[in-house]
Amino acid sequence: MADYIPELYALISILSEQKTYGEALFKVNQEEQLSQAGKKKFSENVLGVLRHYFCLSFECLDLLPYAKDSEEHILSLIPLFELRYHKDSNVDEIYACYHDAFMKERLMGDVKHNFKVLLEATKKPFKIPDEVKSSPYLYNSLVLEIPDFFLKRLSKDYSAQNALNIASYLHKKSYNFFAPALTCNQEELLSNDAFENVSLDDGSILYSTNKPVSIKEVRNKGLYPLGYLEALAYSKLPVPALQPKILLTGLESGYQLLPLCLKTLDTFESKVDAVYQDALSYRGAVDVMKKYQLKNAHIINTKLSLIKTYVKDHYYDVVVSFGRDCKLGLARRMPSVLPCLREQDFLKSKKRQLEDLLEMSTFVKEGGHLLFINHALDKEESNEVISSFLSLRKDFTVVMKEMVFPNIMDCDAGFYAILKRKQNQND
Repeated sequence: MADYIPELYALISILSEQKTYGEALFKVNQEEQLSQAGKKKFSENVLGVLRHYFCLSFECLDLLPYAKDSEEHILSLIPLFELRYHKDSNVDEIYACYHDAFMKERLMGDVKHNFKVLLEATKKPFKIPDEVKSSPYLYNSLVLEIPDFFLKRLSKDYSAQNALNIASYLHKKSYNFFAPALTCNQEELLSNDAFENVSLDDGSILYSTNKPVSIKEVRNKGLYPLGYLEALAYSKLPVPALQPKILLTGLESGYQLLPLCLKTLDTFESKVDAVYQDALSYRGAVDVMKKYQLKNAHIINTKLSLIKTYVKDHYYDVVVSFGRDCKLGLARRMPSVLPCLREQDFLKSKKRQLEDLLEMSTFVKEGGHLLFINHALDKEESNEVISSFLSLRKDFTVVMKEMVFPNIMDCDAGFYAILKRKQNQND
């Protein structure tokens, strides 16, 4: 008989240590021997708890005498989720899993009494208490499964109604966007009902779909994944037609180097330096470079603080800096983002992104452009980063900046700003 130990460890890793779901899953796979059925059950439970975390946590705090995010509290979320959302589940099996995990971890309290309380509560639909309805932020937090302090910040930034509209889209299914590679038959795709076509400012076309498509199918059509936010920012980015020198930093996916590499592949003496801090993403980028025969790409595996060892100051026409933000705009794809969000995270995000941007700006030559792009929704880790940067680097000016909300194109949300380094004081 299985227990809830793998789910417990994963949720502790996410909620207490602020790891991503992918990182937690990797750790569990290393430490636990799960069968295929066990992996499926594990995934359903962890993702289910994360997607319903705010209501489940609120209910457990009301029903059981445990502190929020204690081991006892986190473990109780799992059977509560199964009892509430999997009505056909075997109650005896759920109790056995809960009991065994409880005993193995030597947790405090009466496991039999706890389960009886949880089971009794799930015989009726979850109802938000009337007293909570008098607190609009807390009420909407439970309805929309989003931190109440984040709703307050959104309301302050964009008004209460807009905040609710934005928040409501953070749990909707996102469209997937793809860009054409050199082997793509665009005429065939333009007539394909499964894909919608989105034209961008530079004349390029994105293909989007909300229907399930396999990786093999996408590759066979000559497409590669590219978010709408990134594609929109690139379409507005001035790239020299002759000998363009481009630096990409803060990359997490091997495919992120493709758009500008392909755009400049046939340009005379083009050069694209792409910096990856993570060894796994670096290997992915090498595979992408070989697959698409990117002769103009040079991939570097190093920390941001050590980039100066590999590249020159004041050398690049274009520098792209992907910000290390809280990734709220990716909440639909990353269910761990909202449950582990803390208010102090915004200040930390602003500080580290500003430091990175200042570091990357030293590589932009006079007259060159700096693109800052992230998946932020909060103004503190987007507009305020740019404002702080410009107050320190007065030789830069804003060409354009834009916040892309999740209800626009039904896409992942985020922010970008294109900055230009002045050639002289009169610019």
